[in-house]
Amino acid sequence: MHHTKEMPAQPRRRAGLRWVSLVLSMVVLAVLLVVLWGQDQKNVLATTDETIDFLKERVVRYDNYVTNDKTKSLIRLLDKTAELSRCLGLSGTADQDIFDDYVYNQRLTGAVVVDETLRPIQQSSADGDTYAYWYDMLHSQNVTSIITYPTKSYMTRVERDGESYDVAVVARTGEKGLVLAYYKRHEVVAGSGEITMESLLTNYKFKMDGVVMVTDGTQIIASNHQDLIGQTVSECLQFLDSDTKTLKNGLLCAKVGGRSWYGGKAQAKGNFLYAFFPSNEVYATFRTVLGYGLAVLAMVWLAFALIRYRIEQGDLRQIQKQLRTIQAISSVYTAVVLLDIRSNTWELIQAEDRLRIITDPKSTATQMLQSINEHRFSKDSREDFAAFSDLSTLPQRMQGRDYITQNVQDVNGRWYVSMIAPQKLDEQGALTEALLIFRDITEQQRRELDYQMELKNTAEEAKRADAAKTSFLRRMSHDIRTPINGIRGMVAISRCCIGDEEKQEACREKILSASGFLLNLVNDVLDMSKLESGQVQLEHVPFDLPELGDGVLSLLETEAQRRGVTLCADRPVLPHPHLLGSPLHLRQVLQNITGNAVKYNREGGSVRTGCEELSCDGKRCWIRLTCADTGLGMSEEFQQRAFEPFAQEHNDARTAYEGTGLGLAITKDLVERMGGTIDFTSKEGEGTTFFLTIPFDIDPDAEQTMETEQPEAQSFSIVGRNILVVEDNDLNMEISRFLLENEGACVTEAWNGKEAVELFARSAPGHFDVILMDVMMPEMDGLEATRRIRAMDRPDARTVPIIAMTANAFSDDIQRSREAGVNEHLSKPLDLPLLLQAIHRCLHQ
Repeated sequence: MHHTKEMPAQPRRRAGLRWVSLVLSMVVLAVLLVVLWGQDQKNVLATTDETIDFLKERVVRYDNYVTNDKTKSLIRLLDKTAELSRCLGLSGTADQDIFDDYVYNQRLTGAVVVDETLRPIQQSSADGDTYAYWYDMLHSQNVTSIITYPTKSYMTRVERDGESYDVAVVARTGEKGLVLAYYKRHEVVAGSGEITMESLLTNYKFKMDGVVMVTDGTQIIASNHQDLIGQTVSECLQFLDSDTKTLKNGLLCAKVGGRSWYGGKAQAKGNFLYAFFPSNEVYATFRTVLGYGLAVLAMVWLAFALIRYRIEQGDLRQIQKQLRTIQAISSVYTAVVLLDIRSNTWELIQAEDRLRIITDPKSTATQMLQSINEHRFSKDSREDFAAFSDLSTLPQRMQGRDYITQNVQDVNGRWYVSMIAPQKLDEQGALTEALLIFRDITEQQRRELDYQMELKNTAEEAKRADAAKTSFLRRMSHDIRTPINGIRGMVAISRCCIGDEEKQEACREKILSASGFLLNLVNDVLDMSKLESGQVQLEHVPFDLPELGDGVLSLLETEAQRRGVTLCADRPVLPHPHLLGSPLHLRQVLQNITGNAVKYNREGGSVRTGCEELSCDGKRCWIRLTCADTGLGMSEEFQQRAFEPFAQEHNDARTAYEGTGLGLAITKDLVERMGGTIDFTSKEGEGTTFFLTIPFDIDPDAEQTMETEQPEAQSFSIVGRNILVVEDNDLNMEISRFLLENEGACVTEAWNGKEAVELFARSAPGHFDVILMDVMMPEMDGLEATRRIRAMDRPDARTVPIIAMTANAFSDDIQRSREAGVNEHLSKPLDLPLLLQAIHRCLHQ
């Protein structure tokens, strides 16, 4: 009877242990949830404080911005008013037209001059009687006191009739009286580029999907949700003052439509600031931990059941597990041997035939390992494997480790990884049995070696590229400073030789030469950057190949004569001279190749170019272009890297203006993008010949184009043309005005896009013949100004020619200009002939 009662005791104890563990787990989970609940509230309180502080900082920054803007605006207006008083004092009472022009040119809304009795003498305004409009202000004590104390002045910003005005009053110069000038401020619209209260929080994403608002007590004037802006406080925040309660930690809790919100509110600069966060975000951690905690409890309960099952299975389950492990290992590894360390015996579980031959089943484990080491592994691996497989030290080496490994190579050159893994431990935890496993890793080792070699090659290439760039930077430092020094030196010489026209002309020529070299340097570097980033887009337009080649030679003819080099061309009759392709980039390729042939030639040398058609399939023909020179040639070592970026034959400092080492790299890239090939032969001291083979589509409309094409006028005039020049840089504006007025044009200036739009809108239809538009400007850029002009409802808005003038010369810049409505795109520095040609094309389209 006692025996039967003892039998279920241990299961009951195990069941009690499971229940105790489960209860403890639930208690721990409950405590954790309480802590997380409080932590989530602390987090939302900290987030609320952080958000409110951020809102305060934005509101204060906006208030400072408005104050600074007001101060600067009033000071500028005061300066203009004082200047008007000074001009009137110098010339007496000015002619009304002159007075009106001054007000207009200074962009004033209006101005009035009164005598010491406050009677009006002169006034000008675009919106009515200025004297009557500001009568009260002129008769105020602050203003009339200026007549008695002329050194005083008065300026203020006032709101009248729903408009905002800046007003300044100063004493008349030379006579008693006052001069008042004012400027009507335009309403700042969100999205115009200026800071507004409405734009303070636009596009901001706050933590925990929070909703933040800034109100003036009546309406919402700023929010991170655009649909809330402009609504009244009663419409959006009705719960904040009625159904809101304050928690012990100071956090506000509100119920809206059955949903809880947590947050806070504050005041800054007369505005009310709100920040609230939804409860599902506030208690996200609590909810997540609750879900995972319940899942873990379920898993713990299941684990207890599994543990009970595994204990009842006992040693049988352990044996089955070991057997499955050994079988799984046997299917993956080349050889598996079970080692009994205490008895020094072994059992071969899985092995190749070659391993079975060299092992004696009757040998000890130590003898078996020695036999494998002597007969299977190479000499370089035997010492490492002997130390690895030493059974006398294995238990100590395996302590605290799941396995140990060693890579070995066999006599046939194949690589194996050998691994020893514990299989059985005694009661004291000492190793008694282990598995010795071999796996063929030859392919993996080869890939590793290949990878290491690839890394080595990549590192060497990076090192060479870095060295090339370092060398390039040294040369660029010299090549940039040299022409800059020349330009500054020539300016100094020119100042010392005033009156010597011959010397002045020589200085100007040298300044142009040096600045041209700097421009070429910049163009080469930008071209290489565009090629590497994939921004170059080839054209597919008609062109005349012989005409293009003659144009390249004519450009280089002066340079060739200066260097004493004969430049000639073989001009065979091409079966298909009219082609389709990218003439712009082909011209660049030919200029690079032929220009190098001239530059690196010797005095008395020659350059000969050639062109022939290799083949044709009726739609496409293959053209071979050659350029042979009798110049310096290239060394055999340099020929191997001639097309690499920054590569140059000589890296020492130069006294003459040379190049960047990018020309051939750019040329090769462009030729390959056209589907062609480039090659060369060269011998040092004798010369170089380049061969370019490029496919082009044949122009099917060549004959029709030749019949209808009219030659472009070689000379034309812009005398009397009204041209609006939009430019924010004083120096560029001065240059543009001089060039155009020197050609007889009438120039009107605008200093930003906004001013240009206003000038065009005020002008009579057809008044401006051409608009020259800078792209990058403050207040409003040139592209936005172009779009606004094109959108005007007037007959000349869509037809007036607009020519972009910009330092941005990338293809995507040109594309954006076209999309905005620009007719032509000219890159700075401006070239007068090219500018006149562009104006001529626009006026005659």
